[in-house]
Amino acid sequence: MAEALGAAGSIAGLVGLAGQIAQGVLFLHGFFSDIRDAPEEIRDLRAELDQYRRLYERLEKLSQLSEPCHVADNAFDDVQAALVPCKAWTDKLVRTISKYSLEDGSGGRSRRLWSQISVAIRKQRYREYLAALERAKSTLIAAQTSLNTYATVSFHAYKSTD
Repeated sequence: MAEALGAAGSIAGLVGLAGQIAQGVLFLHGFFSDIRDAPEEIRDLRAELDQYRRLYERLEKLSQLSEPCHVADNAFDDVQAALVPCKAWTDKLVRTISKYSLEDGSGGRSRRLWSQISVAIRKQRYREYLAALERAKSTLIAAQTSLNTYATVSFHAYKSTD
């Protein structure tokens, strides 16, 4: 009877070990996939961040036109205030990813591989930065919606006085 319990315990231990090995293999597979995909992910992220920067610049210019648009200054202040964290998180991400030269051939294969590994290791940090940027963009969208609503109401009120 004791031998049967010992055998069952050994089998349970082997099953547990097999489960841990499987988890490790899955982790390594995901990690190596992240390394392989790093250049494309960084390139796509850089293009997206450049687009955000251009958009922020346009919104800043528009927010300085409060007098000609006959829109309340506080609505533009809300947009400008919402732009601050958007720009900050965008700049932080750009600074972070610009450390990695995955596109150009500078430094050779070993430098490029090390950059890819570094990107894969820091992937969770990028996700956190992107989540913060998404929250900031949500605030900006709310400020823009408020501004658009106020401008529409003001326009219709102005039009009805004619």
